[in-house]
Amino acid sequence: MKNQQGKGLLALLGLGAGVFAWWTYKNLSPEKKNELHSKVNEVGQKVKDRYTEVESSVKSSFDELKNSAKEVGKDVKTEASHIANNVKNDASDIANNVKTDASHLANKSNY
Repeated sequence: MKNQQGKGLLALLGLGAGVFAWWTYKNLSPEKKNELHSKVNEVGQKVKDRYTEVESSVKSSFDELKNSAKEVGKDVKTEASHIANNVKNDASDIANNVKTDASHLANKSNY
């Protein structure tokens, strides 16, 4: 219950601040209104420029990360290919050794 009262009070204060800001703006001189418009436009332009900088930085970082991931993927694929070739060669060597040993044993048994 207390939390809802706090929210209601906060909403009422926000509404009051909004009405006060509107009343103050309404009573400003045309010069002050133009000055306020200029400040708002300037701040808006700064926010837009900063957003563009951040967006560019994030895009650049993402592209670097993507390229790095591609490089790692290529390295992993190359390494896996090397390992597969080594295993294939080792298996071939073992098979040849078994054949040679079997041939020697067969020759010994014939004597």
